[in-house]
Amino acid sequence: MKYALLFYNPPHTEIPEAERDATIGRMLGEMRRWHEDLERAGVLRSMLRLAPVDTARSLRGEAG
Repeated sequence: MKYALLFYNPPHTEIPEAERDATIGRMLGEMRRWHEDLERAGVLRSMLRLAPVDTARSLRGEAG
C-alpha cells in the first residue's frame, strides 16, 4: 500500500513579513526531517512539488 504525504504551507504573502523568514525556515526544516526519516526507513518512493495554491482549479460534477 502506498500513501501520499502532503504538506501545506500558506503563500508567503499570508505570513507577516516580520515572521516570514523564521516561519518558512521552520516549515522547511520540518519537511526536511520528514524526508530524511522516510528515506532512512527505506519507504520514500518519490517527492513532487504541487503548484501554488493560487493556481488551483476545482472541478465538480453535475450533482455538485
